[in-house]
Amino acid sequence: MALSDFFGRTGSVRDLGRAEECLRESLAGTDAHSPERPAQFAHLASVLTDRYGHEGRDALEEAVALYTEAEHAAPPGSPEHAAHNSGLGTVLLTGHERHGDLADLREAVRAHERAATAPGAGQDDEALYLDLWGTSLRLSARRLDDAAEALRAVGLHERAVALTRDGSPDLPLRRGNLAAALRLHTDLAGDRASLERSVEVHEQARRTVGEESPYPAAVLTNHAAALRASAQRTGQRAPLDEAIGMLRLALRVTAPDAPERARRLVELGHALADSGQSGDVAEAVRAYREGCRLADPDNAPVRLVAGRAWSAWATRREAHEEAAEAFDHAVDAVDLLVRTQLTRPAAEIWLARATEVAAEAAHAHAASGASAGGPAPRTRQGPPPDHRTAHRRHRSAAAARHRPRPGRPLPAHSGPAARPRPGHGSSPPTP
Repeated sequence: MALSDFFGRTGSVRDLGRAEECLRESLAGTDAHSPERPAQFAHLASVLTDRYGHEGRDALEEAVALYTEAEHAAPPGSPEHAAHNSGLGTVLLTGHERHGDLADLREAVRAHERAATAPGAGQDDEALYLDLWGTSLRLSARRLDDAAEALRAVGLHERAVALTRDGSPDLPLRRGNLAAALRLHTDLAGDRASLERSVEVHEQARRTVGEESPYPAAVLTNHAAALRASAQRTGQRAPLDEAIGMLRLALRVTAPDAPERARRLVELGHALADSGQSGDVAEAVRAYREGCRLADPDNAPVRLVAGRAWSAWATRREAHEEAAEAFDHAVDAVDLLVRTQLTRPAAEIWLARATEVAAEAAHAHAASGASAGGPAPRTRQGPPPDHRTAHRRHRSAAAARHRPRPGRPLPAHSGPAARPRPGHGSSPPTP
């Protein structure tokens, strides 16, 4: 466990890999009825989630199973229920960011709420649980365009920041999450004061992030997004130039295979496109193209946003072939999102988006001189036949690629989980 704690201070993926190996070896040698076994399960689930976040190694299905069994095995009234729910919510939230499933997102909100409202948590754990609850609620507000929910997320993040001790490696990230919630509230409610405060809080986060923190790229990306929003509202060039510089730096410190790299490339593409400078066009196109490539197929929401924004920008420049290329990404992404939702209402939300994208893509291909039978017809024009089956097939295939290695079997049962440590299993920061 010390290795994964060390990762919280250094950000070294090698420490996470070694921690996973040690935990699997420990599980293999531990009696099935040992009281230590549940904590080993939960800690392994946390390590697997961190490995996905920092190097793209997908074992989220295994992590969900570990946390769920730990929650079921915990005795009634155990303080470990909060830790189990917190870990489960974080894995579900990570899965939502990958697949765009609204059911995962809403269950993540409920799990994080159970963790944050459970009695008996110490100051550090309460700050962690509040930050995670605020993050899942913020993502839900953004998905559903709910200004009231965004404001509630602001309050949760404010409480988390207030409870986080000065000098904590988690303080910059939690300030960044607060600033992201403020910026979202600006977008949904038009509150300019929230935007101004968002930029101030992001600056505080950037000044306090340490050299050994695992979160510098996340802090820079969130700050850049706030500066870009400020530039859009004020028309000033300086904040946009600063945002572009921050995003370039964030990409330099992001691993080539990190899941977050796709989103950061797309953010850079947005900022460069906003600049309106002919010298930025080639770099923006490269950023969008590479971001879409990295997001395919594991981050369909990012690919959808990138494809639509890129195509709209290309259309304004009358680069019609480029616009058609960009919309191909959007069409493929929204088609995947429609077909992999767990529930029909969630699928219908994406289906409405699919109809819009199909029409836009057809127009882009027509403008580029392509045949009308291009990519647009690939998107279904009615509810898919069986959302649950499609979703299970999609996720089961991913899980099958990452089964535990031979010689280190997973135990059949688990119990109470280890408590998440500050910085370990933290919420994935999003602008």
